Amino acid sequence: MGAVAVGVPRPSLKDKNIVSSSASVLCLTGHKEDLLARKAALELARMLGHTVTVTVGLHIDNASAEAIAMLEANFQELLRQICLWAAA
Repeated sequence: MGAVAVGVPRPSLKDKNIVSSSASVLCLTGHKEDLLARKAALELARMLGHTVTVTVGLHIDNASAEAIAMLEANFQELLRQICLWAAA
């Protein structure tokens, strides 16, 4: 694991009729998964209306920029599919 995020749904600060969310993130030193964990926690908490915990751990030794971009794209696609599944 490189990062963990907790997302909490809350009323939007701009419109109390809209659900938004807040997130708290812990990221281990030397890891960069915090932005992915935060994005997923915010989106899932808002969509589901429940507190969620997301852990992210992606690792490839000596990863190239292209490999990192592919991991991030795959993570975004997985998040999209989870959201579609949860909305059904």
